[in-house]
Amino acid sequence: MKKLLLTTIAISVLAFAGPASARGVGEAGEAEAARMHAKAGGPLNYRDAELLERYGCRDKTDSEYCWYLYKKQSGHFRHARKYRRY
Repeated sequence: MKKLLLTTIAISVLAFAGPASARGVGEAGEAEAARMHAKAGGPLNYRDAELLERYGCRDKTDSEYCWYLYKKQSGHFRHARKYRRY
């Protein structure tokens, strides 16, 4: 009887914990897909661009968008505007 009760509790815990933990993996999977799209040439949509801004690109990604993000995060544009002559 005790074994049956413990098995039932374990199955119910796994049933309720499954979907909650799967949601966390969803965004990580989306970020990896966005990185692969950037490696292939650039973000395909607004969501990919948002994920790349939030989580960054992989090293050695030859995408213009990733290069733009790198320059933006390093402060290149801020300094370029500061010393611009008119």
